Amino acid sequence: TGERSEFLRQCGWTVDPATETEQIIHIPERFSAVYESYNELQLQQGYDLKPFAGRDCIMYTYVVTNGPGGGQIVIADLYVYDDRVIGGDVHSTDLNGFMVSLK
Repeated sequence: TGERSEFLRQCGWTVDPATETEQIIHIPERFSAVYESYNELQLQQGYDLKPFAGRDCIMYTYVVTNGPGGGQIVIADLYVYDDRVIGGDVHSTDLNGFMVSLK
């Protein structure tokens, strides 16, 4: 938890480590339009999910305490494979919310 929180801090996000959850995520072998779009966000920040297609990774989720939410709940997701960050995003949970890169 500490290393991931520190990684997010270095990206400019402060998170509450007590809110950490983890979930196994399967990255599909073939990317749908939604996955292609999400991977574009990853490519913009120097990550690429395509090499991990067909594999499982762990998604760690945190509540962001310094987000631009304006009252919205803001979440940071980190995708980790073999103890290495392979992607992620920061987003609000509102229906008309936002999603931005980690960096």
